[in-house]
Amino acid sequence: LLEFHTPIKLHTKANVNLRNAPNTQSKIISTLKNSTEVTANASQGSWLRVQVNQTQGWILNTGLEVGKN
Repeated sequence: LLEFHTPIKLHTKANVNLRNAPNTQSKIISTLKNSTEVTANASQGSWLRVQVNQTQGWILNTGLEVGKN
């Protein structure tokens, strides 16, 4: 697990599953709609741990992109 010193603002580029662990077999907490803003605070392999409102979970990094400001 790699914790980020500075959280990174990203958004989903499709509907993606927010999971309770960094693997595809773990429980789905919720499904985030396309363009949902999230804050990544750690990574493990191809997974990013993100915060969405009051919920924290894991998303595969292929479902996220940097915000276009």
